[in-house]
Amino acid sequence: MARQFLDALLQAPEDTARLRAAAHLAESDDPEALLEGLSTRVALEFLRARERQGAVHDVSIAETRRPAPQRYVAVLRVVENADGAPVQSWRFQVSMQTTDDGDWRIVAVALSE
Repeated sequence: MARQFLDALLQAPEDTARLRAAAHLAESDDPEALLEGLSTRVALEFLRARERQGAVHDVSIAETRRPAPQRYVAVLRVVENADGAPVQSWRFQVSMQTTDDGDWRIVAVALSE
């Protein structure tokens, strides 16, 4: 779920239906509201710009934590590769929690430094 949401943020930030589906949000929820802080927004804009310039990014799960039974945190690593070698990387923390019906939902995305 976390990886699909970050992929959607990078590849189709204007597709709110795809973002809502990936994050398990209601129709009235704004996916952009999940982004915490200016550094997160700037990093995502930079990564989008790099992809428009032809950069290739690999998104993978770096670590996971479950700080409480109803909370789950995934740290995703985004690596830019050039000629098969990593050039630069970023880490994003995606926080999730359970809803009243037991489904998981993304509640925040933050650049992890």
